[in-house]
Amino acid sequence: MEVARQKDERSTSTLSELSCLVREQKARLSELSRSKCEQVTELRGRVQQLQGDADQMRRAMMEFETLKSDHGKLQAELHAQQSLVAGLREERKVWSEELAQQGSALAQDRGRLESRIEALQSELADARRKSERDLDALRIKSKIVDDQTETIRKLKDAVMERDEQVSSDA
Repeated sequence: MEVARQKDERSTSTLSELSCLVREQKARLSELSRSKCEQVTELRGRVQQLQGDADQMRRAMMEFETLKSDHGKLQAELHAQQSLVAGLREERKVWSEELAQQGSALAQDRGRLESRIEALQSELADARRKSERDLDALRIKSKIVDDQTETIRKLKDAVMERDEQVSSDA
């Protein structure tokens, strides 16, 4: 019986060790399960955060594509505006040259007209002087004619008086 008792004690001891081991394993499994749940929860949180970040990145990417498209349109518009400005500058240059040519032609015309005006003014002054001389000569001639007419009238009157005297004497 001793053997049986020893065997029984060994069995009890083994059973007790096994029970301890089972409790330890259960505690470990429980700890691992809890740890796994925490990790799953943490991973789900990270997945949600990453999905949120991915959504945000998608929105940013769409916004980037929109901005890229707008940038292309603005570049095209800028190029068109620059072409327009270059055309306007070229047109202004052509107009400036035309205006310079017209200004030169006008200056030549003005010079020609001013010299013509001076010539005409000189002719006018000569004509006025000649006219004044002619007027003076005409006044003198008119005075002479008036004097002659007066003398002729006086002579006629004197002749008529003499004729009347002769007719009255006769």
